[in-house]
Formats: sequence, C-alpha cells, structure tokens
Amino acid sequence: MSNRFASVVCLLFVVSLSGVAQSEGPRLSREDQRAADQVARAYFAGNSLLYAELVSGWLRKSNDARLANFDAALTAVSVPTTGELMTEAHLHAVHNGLTSDLPSPSSREVLVVVEQLGSHVSTLVRMVYQNDLMKDPLPDPATLREYDDVVWESQMLESKARDAAQIVRHMQLLASKLSKTQLAKLDESGKTLLEETDEILGDVEELLDELGERQAEVRLKRLALALRRLQDPMLNAEKIRAAYTAPLDAESLTSYLSAAKEHQRVFKRQTLMNSQLIQQVAADRETARQLAGDLTEKSQRLFVGLNWWLRGRYGVGSEVFGLAKSPAAMHSMQAQMALYMPQQLPRPNDRQQNDSQQQPSYSQQQQSPCYDRRHHYWWAWEDRRVQRTTTSSVQTNRQAGDPNSISYRTGRYFM
Repeated sequence: MSNRFASVVCLLFVVSLSGVAQSEGPRLSREDQRAADQVARAYFAGNSLLYAELVSGWLRKSNDARLANFDAALTAVSVPTTGELMTEAHLHAVHNGLTSDLPSPSSREVLVVVEQLGSHVSTLVRMVYQNDLMKDPLPDPATLREYDDVVWESQMLESKARDAAQIVRHMQLLASKLSKTQLAKLDESGKTLLEETDEILGDVEELLDELGERQAEVRLKRLALALRRLQDPMLNAEKIRAAYTAPLDAESLTSYLSAAKEHQRVFKRQTLMNSQLIQQVAADRETARQLAGDLTEKSQRLFVGLNWWLRGRYGVGSEVFGLAKSPAAMHSMQAQMALYMPQQLPRPNDRQQNDSQQQPSYSQQQQSPCYDRRHHYWWAWEDRRVQRTTTSSVQTNRQAGDPNSISYRTGRYFM
C-alpha cells in the first residue's frame, strides 16, 4: 500500500481531533474546536477547496490570540497552520485555473498568504534561472532520445515560469482588496512586495520570452538532427523517433514564429533572426515527410499511445491524494488535461521483492507507480455509497448531511 493511500485509510481509524487537541494543545472554544475538527478532516481528505472555504470563513471572525491557539491545535495533529493551508489552497487554485472557486478573501486572509505567495514566486523563478537550459551554449545532445529529456525539461521550466506569472497576477488581485490601513499592517518586506508586483510580473514575462526563444532554438536543433536520422537507410529506434519529432517540432516552430511575426517581436537570439526561418521550417517539414513516408503515421500512433499510457500509469491528480482530478474537469477541457507528471520517468518496483536482495526492500522504497490499482484505491477511499447514474459517470456520496459530498465523472477525464 502506498504512503499516500495509507494516510487516507488511516482516516477511518483516526481519533477525533477534538480529543487530541484538548489533551495535547491549547484549549479552544467549542466553536473553534468544531472548526478545527472540520478543517483537519478536509485536509486529510485532500479537499483543498473545502478547507480553504472553512479556514477563510473562520479567519473573518478571528483575532491574533484565537489564530495562535487555532494554529497550535492544528499543528498538534500534524495539520499545517492556517497560513500554510491557505497558501497551499491558493497555489492549487492558481495552478489548476480554479481561482474563481476560492471564497472571497478577507483582509486577514490576504495578510496571511501574500508574503508566502511571493516567496513561492521567488523559488520558481530561481529554479528556472539556475537550470542549464538558461545558460549558453544550449544543450546539444547527440541522440534524439537525449533530446527528449531536454525538450521535456524546457516544458517543465515553462510551466514553472507560467505558474509564477499567474501567482503574481493573483497577488495583484488580492492586494486590490486591501485598504491603505490594512496595507500598513504588513511588514516592510510585504509592503515592498505588493508595491513591486508590476515590476515582478514584468521580470517573469521577460523570463518567459527568453525561455521561449531558447525552446525554439532547441527545437530547431532537434529538427535538423531528425532530418539526418531520417536519411539513414536502416530502420532503428532513432529513425522512428525522428519520424515522430520532425513534424511535431516543425508545427511548434511555425506556430511560435508566426505569432512572433504577428506581434512584431524582435528576437534577441541570433539563430531566430533569420527572416526566412518560417519558410526554412516549412521546407524541412516537407523533406521529413518525404523521407519518413508511412513511418510518420506509425510513429505517431506509437508515441501518442505511450503518452496516454504514461499519463494513466504515473499521472497524479490534484484531489484525493492524487487519485482524482479537480471537479472542474467535468466541464473544462484544460482541467481534464491537467495532471502532475514526474519530471523523470520512474522505474516501477516489485511489490514482492525479497528483502534478501541487494536492492532496498519494498518497505524502504517509495511505491512506483504510486497506485498500482487506481480504481481499487478510489472506491476504497473512505466509506462511500456508489450509485450508477449513466454509462459515463458514477456519483459517490458520503453520509447524508456531510459537507464533503462530491460528484465525480470517471474515465480518463477524472480518474
């Protein structure tokens, strides 16, 4: 059983938060104890939007003394503090396009999360700038297999940079809800952070522009290498990969260069300054098509199939400890496609591995994949009634009156 799922199963046997908090932490009022109990249950259930709503409502009527006791009670049962919970909820909402689902924040909530959001932006930007892809010369692998890792890494960096930009815009929205009096309550670093959000956003957008140029240059190099591999008379793994990546890179480059031309963008990297680059890419694409023949379609079927298999095997959703995607997946194509994927392809381990072998025992390893029987774990998640409503959806309900009642659609869109 994975560590994640073990945490969920433990909920079936966990002692009520109220008993633990009263004996080991500060004494809370009955109202605050009930609120802390609800927050803890929502947190262990992996429902960030629910605990965001609970904490946000509680913060509106709290004061500093109550907040300190409340945080201590949560910490006593291994639940993050209100500030950490709200920051996590806001980050989750920004990453999954669910900010409109967050409750309207109070001034206290804004004060609690804004500095932590700023710290997260700094971490993301630093991670991007420290990557080898942001240094010259650019990576120039000898094989297309190695290029896969470089392109994948560039996409991960782009995702981090875009997340940073979205978080800064979210911070601007939160700051607009504060009065001058409330802004004065921030320490100097917090005030400076909110005053400089426009400048920070500009820096992140410049980072995205530079990263986009570097990505385009990497794809140009991979396209050139693919053309050379397609000229090989022997059929091998590199030639199959070339038949797949050549049209992919050509399409990506054409879209990128066309958008840059439309917006009259001036490139900074010498490789992209060629005025005939779009025509060159189109010619390379046609050459690749002729060289590959029917191998293009066959390779597409192979790698697209592998992509969907990897998503199903190693993809982790944003809800229920990775078992499910967000509820927005029922009506949003963007949310349907959203998954957390490992940056490096994991190696599956054997549940029956003998401790006497040289490798670490299974109990000492992180299970890979995280859930070997995803649907089994899903239906085992807490105590649920299952009702078949249509051929394409399953509705699951907790006991009547439970505020955590939810409805999910199964299939590749959600499970």
